[in-house]
Amino acid sequence: MKLIKQFFTAFFICFLLIAVIDIPVPSVTVQAASAKINKTKKVLYINDTYTLKVTGTTQKVVWKSSNKKIATVSKTGKVTAKNIGTCTITAIVGAGENSEKLKCKITVKSRLSCDNTVIRCYADEYEIARINTKNLSESETLSFVNSSNSIVSAEWDSESDYHDIILVPDKFGICKIKINIAYISDYDFFSEPIYDFDEKDSLFLTVISYPDRSGWISEANIEDYGFTFLKNAALLMRDSDSSSLTGSSISFSLDPENDEQIEKNTYIHNELIYKIKNKKYYFNTENLEQLFLLQ
Repeated sequence: MKLIKQFFTAFFICFLLIAVIDIPVPSVTVQAASAKINKTKKVLYINDTYTLKVTGTTQKVVWKSSNKKIATVSKTGKVTAKNIGTCTITAIVGAGENSEKLKCKITVKSRLSCDNTVIRCYADEYEIARINTKNLSESETLSFVNSSNSIVSAEWDSESDYHDIILVPDKFGICKIKINIAYISDYDFFSEPIYDFDEKDSLFLTVISYPDRSGWISEANIEDYGFTFLKNAALLMRDSDSSSLTGSSISFSLDPENDEQIEKNTYIHNELIYKIKNKKYYFNTENLEQLFLLQ
């Protein structure tokens, strides 16, 4: 009995000490969850949609696009790709000066692509350009327009399982091939589909037809590439048109006696490289492309 009284006395004293001393109890800090956006970067193709979401908040979210021509965003965060380019979609979380801004960079690309958009053709040869597509539906197909059928003949390869264009050079020069996605818009009287074109999503191929693989163009052929060779050895660039692809007219007065000679019979004049062989002028094809043809 005496032991029991001693035990309760000791327990009571310990209880009083804890109450008086006020021993600190470890506290747990609970941090409020911060708002997050599910994507900070996103690649879309024209006409694609994607829904951005904000989590970690109960506050109202307002969406905004930095460029509605590139991509729009709805009140619920649904992004629609409109045109090729980049823009920023911003989610404004909360109102006033304490609001938080979450951003997502949107990159919009064409649904059409080609591994090489500059194609060089040579006499008695042909080239094939393969057009790659993204998200092409069963009701869509591809169509092209050739700026000059007299320079290069172009047609779809009907035997290919891909969108391959066969390019056959007919004469020397430059042309552009514009490729569009065509979709069924209606049917005619005989139930034949009528196609329309998505003009905002186009792919351009530049096709350069050369007489041979020597890397030089003679003065006799230079006009086919948008230039006029004059008797006084001046090379005159034409004004811009559908075949030459050049800018404003620029003339070069070639003077082999004063121009810098870079190797035997080969000279450079204002970055234009030319050579003289059998009293005739020849122009370097790679040099012409860099200076004028592909600008």
